[in-house]
Amino acid sequence: MVVAMKHALHTYRKSNKLTLADLSAATGLSKSTLCEIEKGRHFAGRRAIIAICAATGLSPNEFLAAPVNSPTSGAASPSVAISPDGAEGAFSESR
Repeated sequence: MVVAMKHALHTYRKSNKLTLADLSAATGLSKSTLCEIEKGRHFAGRRAIIAICAATGLSPNEFLAAPVNSPTSGAASPSVAISPDGAEGAFSESR
């Protein structure tokens, strides 16, 4: 999932010509946290995922699904349910 988050966040930010500062302002997350997620060094928790998805318009599945050309693309894709209030999400594996 870290690879998926890294890819989705970086791709979204670059394709929309946003800086880390822009995304930080939109999400309420620090630039350093966003940078660490983009570099694959930090796993975004539930609250960060909700903030990123709300700011970008990406669904949790889009944000957490491995990109097609990634080394993990043959693996099961996560399916995630996260309520808007940040309640416990349900994770399941699917193909």
